[in-house]
Amino acid sequence: MTHDKDRNEKFEQEDPQVEAALRNFRNSVHAWSEQEFSRPRAMVPRPATWLARWHKPLVAALGCVVLVAGASVPVGVRHQHAVAAQQQAQIVEQQRKADEAARQLALSKVDDDQLMADVDEDIAQATPAALEPMASLMRETKTK
Repeated sequence: MTHDKDRNEKFEQEDPQVEAALRNFRNSVHAWSEQEFSRPRAMVPRPATWLARWHKPLVAALGCVVLVAGASVPVGVRHQHAVAAQQQAQIVEQQRKADEAARQLALSKVDDDQLMADVDEDIAQATPAALEPMASLMRETKTK
């Protein structure tokens, strides 16, 4: 404990000395700062950065890109719609040709005997009422 008392007494004696030293240091820093801030300075022009040099050409190039994109996008979309319509027309035409080919194939497969029977039936005349008994006899002979 005596050691702590000795230390406190020593600090109390040094405290005014430390405060005086800090006060002197603060005053000298303030004086130096005042002197530096009040000194006249010449502005040294800095060299322009690449952005400052290329600003106008970059803006012009970007404007051209926007202009070309604004013109080409609608043209591309219109072309895409035209191509899609053309493909749809080709699909419809192929379907029509396939249907026509299927119809022709079905017509070519009709049996000749069946075709003759259809023609006979189409051009056959109805039997007059007076000859009806004779027509019924002919039907009976065909079935036997």
